[in-house]
Amino acid sequence: MSEIDLSPPASSLIESIRSIGYSFPFAVADLIDNSISKDAKRIDISVTRDQLNKLTVSISDNGLGMDHKELRVAMSLGGKGPSDTRDSKDMGRFGLGLKTASFSQARVLTVISRASSSNDWYGISWDLDQVIKTNKWFASELDADKCIEKLATIGVLIPEVGTVVIWNSCDRLEEGLQTEDELSLHVNREIESLQKILSLVYHKLLEKKITQIYVNGLKLEPMDPFCTHGKDDESRSQLIFEEPVDVNGAKINVRGYLLPHQSRMGGTTRESKISIDGDHVANQGLYLYRVDRLIAWGSWQSIVRKSEANKLARVDISFGNDADELWKLDIKKSTAILPAIIKARIRDLIRKMSTHSSGVFEKRLKMRKTSENSVWCRYYDRDSQLITYEVDRSQPAIQALLDQFGENADLAESLLEFIESTFPADLVKNDLAISTAKFSREDDEEAYTNLLDLASQMKAAGINFEVFKNSVIDSHIYGLDQEILEKYLEKIRKVLNESI
Repeated sequence: MSEIDLSPPASSLIESIRSIGYSFPFAVADLIDNSISKDAKRIDISVTRDQLNKLTVSISDNGLGMDHKELRVAMSLGGKGPSDTRDSKDMGRFGLGLKTASFSQARVLTVISRASSSNDWYGISWDLDQVIKTNKWFASELDADKCIEKLATIGVLIPEVGTVVIWNSCDRLEEGLQTEDELSLHVNREIESLQKILSLVYHKLLEKKITQIYVNGLKLEPMDPFCTHGKDDESRSQLIFEEPVDVNGAKINVRGYLLPHQSRMGGTTRESKISIDGDHVANQGLYLYRVDRLIAWGSWQSIVRKSEANKLARVDISFGNDADELWKLDIKKSTAILPAIIKARIRDLIRKMSTHSSGVFEKRLKMRKTSENSVWCRYYDRDSQLITYEVDRSQPAIQALLDQFGENADLAESLLEFIESTFPADLVKNDLAISTAKFSREDDEEAYTNLLDLASQMKAAGINFEVFKNSVIDSHIYGLDQEILEKYLEKIRKVLNESI
């Protein structure tokens, strides 16, 4: 039997490799994985433009660095494969990430490294145009002088020991952009997206302060997708279940969280730390972690459906690199499939939690308010068939008053919950049943005085009179008839204006 050489031509394969499908943030993340695997404590990412308005992207770390032999293996395609033995902290998988991620974004890849400050810098550079021209897998070596010259051009923090990855000719980032303004706008959006995604993908490592990551000098703060952190007065998630799963000796940990209702999140600033762009619906579902690095999120993988009712349910599924073969992990490490062997074992847990989440929205139906400015909301509980009353925290006057409490907001929230829980619904029902009982009055000086005092206090709290008026106009406050109430409000407006 004869053998024939069917080695793929470099010129055509290199373009195929470029089209694996990396987004810019996940291409950068693949390089950060390498830095973390080399025990880097600080990683600096820089996206800049040179004098010719061309983009340069650099990723610098202060990890262990590489000697000549290690760098040659790292820069060869498939230098270390999935079957090779890896340290438990190693985030690598196929031995392709550095090259495929870099080639997907740039036509020139340079890596410069040294494992000791007593050694010279050593570098290797891939130029894809040269590969296509020669049709050979040839890269260029950079001696110490060339490395120092190259490092001086990128304008980022250069570590004493570590590795610097440099992307030049970033054609995929610049593709189709004609003007400088278009390029600036696009690059700024990419940097913003990069900051958000890296803050989420590496949030566990950032929380543990194992590694610091900077993007164009800005230190990234970890996101909080399970809403387990916050100030003393901020609501946090419930841990619904926690269960270890052992599959063929691989340890997998599963935790289910139920986020607080959106009204208790604390506003848009906190919501944007929990979900990218504050979109809870898009970010619900399974969160799959490999060595504390988020691989995939925002999907239930057909266990339950993604919906408004499930948006508060999130599941942390964490595994090490000893379970890689179970997850169908792709080269980009941006997709992982829940293994069938454990899918059935956690399906019931996730469905129960999803039902719990759904209950927050579906069990209690919010009934239509008598007025959009009404202070009270009514809810109908399907199970108990009871109607309950709650103060609407989003009502402008209530919201303005709650803002006055500052650090004591939890005390105000407790007071509101106490008032709501003691609402005398039965007494109201009995009073309405008494035919002689009156719930409105005509002219009443005492009611006017009370209303004036209340309006003055609201004004002192910084609440606009129109907000106050809209809050009480449909409420029949103090039992006043509508016509009488409107007359009193106009009179109070004049008194307050004269007191200015």
